[in-house]
Amino acid sequence: MDKKKPLKKSKSGSEVEFFLLNRKGYTVKESKKFIGLAKKKYPELVVQPEAGQSMIEIGSYPSVAVLDTVIDLLEKIKMIVDVADANDYILYPLATYPGKVKPEITDKRWYNEQAMILGKEQYLNATMCCGFHYHYTLPRGVFDFEKRFLKKMVNSKIKQSLIDSYNLSIAFDPAITVLLQSSPFVQGRFLAKDSRTLMYRGGKKLNYIKGKYGKYQALGALPPYKQTLNDLMFSLAKRQDKWKNLMIKHKLDPSWLIREDNILEFTWNPIRINKIGTLEIRSPDMNHPKYIMAMASLLKFVYRQIYRDFYRVLPSDIGLDEPFKVEGNVIHIPPHTHVRNVLQKESAYNGFESKELLHYTKRFYRFTRHFLDKNYLPVVKPLQEILDNEETVSDMIIKRIKKMGYGKEDKIPDEVAAESALKSSEKLLQEVDETEERLYKAYNIEPK
Repeated sequence: MDKKKPLKKSKSGSEVEFFLLNRKGYTVKESKKFIGLAKKKYPELVVQPEAGQSMIEIGSYPSVAVLDTVIDLLEKIKMIVDVADANDYILYPLATYPGKVKPEITDKRWYNEQAMILGKEQYLNATMCCGFHYHYTLPRGVFDFEKRFLKKMVNSKIKQSLIDSYNLSIAFDPAITVLLQSSPFVQGRFLAKDSRTLMYRGGKKLNYIKGKYGKYQALGALPPYKQTLNDLMFSLAKRQDKWKNLMIKHKLDPSWLIREDNILEFTWNPIRINKIGTLEIRSPDMNHPKYIMAMASLLKFVYRQIYRDFYRVLPSDIGLDEPFKVEGNVIHIPPHTHVRNVLQKESAYNGFESKELLHYTKRFYRFTRHFLDKNYLPVVKPLQEILDNEETVSDMIIKRIKKMGYGKEDKIPDEVAAESALKSSEKLLQEVDETEERLYKAYNIEPK
């Protein structure tokens, strides 16, 4: 078999979510109105509603070339910035709004039934968190696009490539989340360096039962590694059964929703197999364009190489001291219990104050950069700077709020939170232009 075959149609893409603010820096529950304005000005632009009425989402067109999909997303951000400017809105590009808000769920059956099942208080967390999602095409031949589910396969190399990339993504999670954390304050108070991880995943391992999936960890927590394709398929199908039973328990009619071709509709874990045939990394906070584009570039080249050369990914004790150590065609990662129970918690609460997590993240960056096209070194430089300074966007926000006279123990006044939000938003268009410029310069291409 030609080892290059799985690479031929591998594509990547991204989704980003924003909060809508008014000119004074306060959130507004006008996503429906904004989407209508965007559609009127740019009919070709798809802007989606999200769980909360103050949130919108856009995604890039998937492409084999990193340059194409990144530029596509940046150009779409420019479009929605244009719509926002023309209609007195501000786009807030971080994961949680720092001030007090009264969250409201978007009035759609899909969202309303989730709130009934998970609990309204738990589900409201989803209306207060914006994320960045990265997609990469699954290895060729493992996905049935008619059934929208994985195939039972005989080909051991392709099958193993799927499991290895899935497990590697789980091991990546603490490093990805800490590098892109941007959510220290929620409802006017400090919660954690990465509040979104707590609010979304929840659960005993994170000491935050109030999270969206706090009571239903199988549906939304960081999953364990999988040993076989059958194990993975069984766990995915079990989630649909779980949701169906929960619907029945809450006296909801599952017939409108539960179908044979939407088994993957009920997987919200930070690492998931998506119904469109991608491996989706859902773990990071939304963040400034320069950081999310840097992360997308790192991940693209890693997965491409994993698929191309069929690297084996093995959990082992060596991963504790030397995570992501490569020996021949074997990549060593830590045991999943350490990743799930220790490192994700350190990432959420302590960030780079944890020396173990800092070491782990530096190893992640060194590992992923090894596979990077050298043209992309300027693009990933912002992540290098985060590591060099040992300071994330969350740390920068905490420092800013401190200069404004408020510490982690204080209640932040609404006007102070609004001022901080405006400072985080004011350079969005400039950041998009600078990121595009780095990409074009890397390839010696004139901007379009």
